[in-house]
Amino acid sequence: MRKFLKISGIVLGILILLIVAAAIALPLLVDPNDFKPRIVSAVEDATGRNFEIPGEISLSVFPWLGVELGAVRLGNAEGFGEKPFASVEGVEVRVKLLPLLQKDIEIGNVIVEQPTIRLARNAEGRTNWEDLVAEKPAAETVAEPSAETGAPPEFSVDGIEIRDAHIIYSDAVTDTNAELTGFDLQAGKLGLPADFPLTMRGAVKLSNPELAATFEFKGRVAAAPDAQRYSITDGTLTFDAKGAALPVPSLDGRVSWQRIAADMSAETAEVQALTLQTLGVNADLDVEASGLASGLKAAGTFEFAAEDLAQLAKQLGDRLPNGMLLNGAAGGAVSFNYDQPAGTASVPEFSVHALGMNIDGKASASDLDGTANVNGEIRIAEFSPGQLLVKLGQELPATQDGEVLDTAALSATFQATPDSVAIENLHAVLDQSNITGRLAVTSFENLAARFNLAIDQIDVDRYLPPATENAAPEEGASTPLDQIEIPANLVRGHNIVGELSIGKLKAFDFNSTDVKIGVTAKNDKLRVHPAQAKFYGGGYSGDLRLDASGEVPVMSVDEHVNDVALTPMVKDFLDVENISGTANIDVTANARGHTVGDLRETLNGAFNVDVADGALEGFNVWESIREAYAKLKGRSYESDAPDRTEFAELSATGTIAQGVVHNDDLLAKLPFLRITGSGDIDIAEATLDYTVEATVLKSPQLSGELEELADVAIPVHITGPIMDPSIRPDVKSVLEAKAREALERKKQELREEAQRREQELRDEAQRKLDEEKERLEDKLKDKFKGLFE
Repeated sequence: MRKFLKISGIVLGILILLIVAAAIALPLLVDPNDFKPRIVSAVEDATGRNFEIPGEISLSVFPWLGVELGAVRLGNAEGFGEKPFASVEGVEVRVKLLPLLQKDIEIGNVIVEQPTIRLARNAEGRTNWEDLVAEKPAAETVAEPSAETGAPPEFSVDGIEIRDAHIIYSDAVTDTNAELTGFDLQAGKLGLPADFPLTMRGAVKLSNPELAATFEFKGRVAAAPDAQRYSITDGTLTFDAKGAALPVPSLDGRVSWQRIAADMSAETAEVQALTLQTLGVNADLDVEASGLASGLKAAGTFEFAAEDLAQLAKQLGDRLPNGMLLNGAAGGAVSFNYDQPAGTASVPEFSVHALGMNIDGKASASDLDGTANVNGEIRIAEFSPGQLLVKLGQELPATQDGEVLDTAALSATFQATPDSVAIENLHAVLDQSNITGRLAVTSFENLAARFNLAIDQIDVDRYLPPATENAAPEEGASTPLDQIEIPANLVRGHNIVGELSIGKLKAFDFNSTDVKIGVTAKNDKLRVHPAQAKFYGGGYSGDLRLDASGEVPVMSVDEHVNDVALTPMVKDFLDVENISGTANIDVTANARGHTVGDLRETLNGAFNVDVADGALEGFNVWESIREAYAKLKGRSYESDAPDRTEFAELSATGTIAQGVVHNDDLLAKLPFLRITGSGDIDIAEATLDYTVEATVLKSPQLSGELEELADVAIPVHITGPIMDPSIRPDVKSVLEAKAREALERKKQELREEAQRREQELRDEAQRKLDEEKERLEDKLKDKFKGLFE
């Protein structure tokens, strides 16, 4: 046995000596550059392109079987220029010789120097690589190694190193150019299974849009193809980019993770402790997934935090909307689940805080492969809308009350599909107003919506622009009210049904309660009905319609006001206190036009007004008559009576034509007076031209010469602006008429006296004639009597 071992050792030594001798002699006896023509010919035959090896080829054998290759060039496809498609300035590959004798492949470091690849697509869409990847004719089937050949050889690579790689891509179709330069790659020992460190770095440039970036990656790669397990652990990726393609002028950051892995046999994957740091924001992600091929299921969490958004604002620079003020801390967290086989997903909880707002809630989705139904809850804690607008760079609107938009909050549940959304259990707060109810868009495609909202109280005037204190508008200038456009576009193409109720409402200094407004919009027509409200001791009901189906909108109203106290209403609405009483008003009218001014000028309709137990403040009709009478008589007149005209009742009916109200039957009953009237009120110009006739009634209060006005109708002309009319009683014409009547009466009396005197004279003459006749007859009788005696 010892002899056998000795002989074996001698044989083995001789073999080693022969191998060493061959390793020394082979490079001296064989020049690999002699094979260049054969190599070039083989590559050109395989690719159909020009191939060059201008560099030297060197060969080593022991202890490595190695090849060092100098510069190599592979020509470009026809029509893509003279520059080579691919080139390498040097390649070095070494294989350990002794393990190779044992059918094991142990490769040392593979080094590739300055590889360059030029990729291109021309204007016709043809690429310069498609001929290289075109399907080749099927080659003869190579027999699988038999079981007798044994197991495949062990394979390993000590490392791969790519130095200063350069990849260029140009696309004439999209006018895009991309370039990877200075690319270095270092990979540790490779084998199967693999577990090696990997480092990459380089620079990227893009055009259209422009981008220039550098990056560096470090991590550990593991791969077990037989077990189908892959992972990258302890990875980091740093980057620094600039250009118009970015949402910010410059972007730098770092992505790191503990583990990103996939087990394809188990169909699982995971992302552990992935962190992104950029723009002053830190984001963390953890995900676990299963069923990668058979039906994906995933669950995870995502969190982000920013200590101060000012860092983000600084990097956004002038791309931040003008005036936007980002500052303060921000953050958020969300957990999520996804089940592809069940077609469901959920966010059990989410929360976000930024810009003074705190938002949280939850959501879930079902039937993701079908209609995709989503439902959830959302809550927005109390915040300041005004401060939010300022931070967003929006100018706060000027309002009559500078303390509005101070407080807001919201909570609601929601349901949504790709074509609809419904918000239920809504509870919102805006300053002192609480809003509850529901609203829904039942079809985005058909613009269909439904709502039912309730507001406990709201003072709209607080949110209106402050009243201007400028001089009166120029003559002919339209008021802001006239310039308000009729919202016809909000009616066209919509299908809206809803109801709004308001407990207490103040708008344009008008106070009301128990407001209910029903809205129906369909077929380009809007109807506001019912429209109800209580105000100033009475109530309102109305029916407003807007027909926007034609080019010019048409509006109609049917309004009814019952038992309303005029004093507080006129005071609040018009800021005057010149009328009191209890009013009942009915108006039916229609108008057409694009603005409120157009409607006022085209208004047509009819009205009825009844006012009981009222008074007109600011003037006293009775005292005005007495004063005018005194002046007419040349006497001074002083009175301490209040500037107030009381009336027991006032009624009027009339018509409206082209914005002008016409009335012929005004009737008012006042102490000592009965008033009738007729005239016009121009709604568009807010002026009136009206004449009333005040008939002074006989009463004990009439004394002296004033009695001559009893039962006489005195004209009173009312003209000028509605808010400040001119009132002129025409007593002079009445007295002149009175004098004319007296003169006519005197003339009549004289005529009657003359006729009486004339009659008396005729009667006296007739009497005397009769007496003389009788005397003569008596005398004749006496004579005849004496004759016959």
